[in-house]
Amino acid sequence: MTSTRGSSSARPDVNQAQLAGLALGLAAVALGPFVWWLTRQAATGALGRNSWAGLRTSRTMQSDEAWVTGHRAALEPAAGMARRVGGMGALAVVMAVLGHTPQSMVAGFAALVLLLHGAFASVRAAHRAIDR
Repeated sequence: MTSTRGSSSARPDVNQAQLAGLALGLAAVALGPFVWWLTRQAATGALGRNSWAGLRTSRTMQSDEAWVTGHRAALEPAAGMARRVGGMGALAVVMAVLGHTPQSMVAGFAALVLLLHGAFASVRAAHRAIDR
């Protein structure tokens, strides 16, 4: 039985951490814009009040008007979040492809932190608009 470990194979060695960085980056590239799109759908009324998608807080779920008002106010923070998360996710992907595993992991986790920060900022904006 021969081993291909030391041979010059066309397939480079890819470790699990590198794949994790790549997966985190790809998830961020998709999630940021997807969350913004959902927010926009709710802000235009195309996505009505529901129990599975959108800013589902006690204030936004009070009425259809509160739902739309809150999501309209959340559009700007959600758009900023989508840009930051998408950019950081793209950086994670590039770092993973180049073999910079620690950097890709850091960028991928940073994208997730930015996603959470954007969600909290969107909720704050929604609540301020509803409370006016």
